[in-house]
Amino acid sequence: MKKLLAISSAILLAASFFMISCTSNGPESPENTGTPTATPTITVTSTFTATPTVTATSTNTPVIITATFQKNASYDLTKDTRIMSQNPTYNYGILDYTVAGYVVAGPATNRALLFFNIELIPSNAVVTETYLTVKLNNRVGAPTLNIHRISEEWDEGLSVGGASGDSTWNDAKTSQPWASGSGGSFDAPSSGTTVISTGGNGDTKVLNINNSLVQGWVTSPATNFGMLVKTNPESPGDFLVFYTKDSGLESNRPKLTVKYYIP
Repeated sequence: MKKLLAISSAILLAASFFMISCTSNGPESPENTGTPTATPTITVTSTFTATPTVTATSTNTPVIITATFQKNASYDLTKDTRIMSQNPTYNYGILDYTVAGYVVAGPATNRALLFFNIELIPSNAVVTETYLTVKLNNRVGAPTLNIHRISEEWDEGLSVGGASGDSTWNDAKTSQPWASGSGGSFDAPSSGTTVISTGGNGDTKVLNINNSLVQGWVTSPATNFGMLVKTNPESPGDFLVFYTKDSGLESNRPKLTVKYYIP
């Protein structure tokens, strides 16, 4: 019996020693302290500083080229004139100003015609911005100016206001009536709208032009017959007078700006 008790005590002592050594191992184990230090996730987030890839894409940003077209010593591929309902057979091809709007003193509806040859722009270019800059001679009221695509060829003419043929209210060329009837052949939808409510003689104004209009000319140069500027509505008392390419001052002449890139 005493022998049995001694063996049981020995077993109990060994078991308690085993339990103590197991629990003492828990806190000292490196596995527990290792898992919270999940620094790989932090290092992974550092890979989000892959801004070099983002900056790299910026090197692929298209280079924007700005082309301006204005009559000067080296560029004379432009024309402009005015057609007027009061004098439907008169040409104003070399007058140094043109008019868009309804002039009560006439009374007459006036429309301005302008053309710029832009074939220097490659036909695969993508147009990103375009506008027309004009120098005012006079403004009455607050005209809303619309730009329209002219749909047939026209001659500028060499008159300062006389029945000399060429482009007039009635005709696109001498003895050749406008295909769409008097007042010019042009697309009805506007290709740009600008309200001019301030400014007078000598002030510079910018007229908005839809990119799609000039893009069409770039892609198919044969369709470029220029633009017609008119007020909307053509109400009595709202009109704009601006200088043409025939002004003695280069800075007064209309200027077409086209921004584009080559894909």
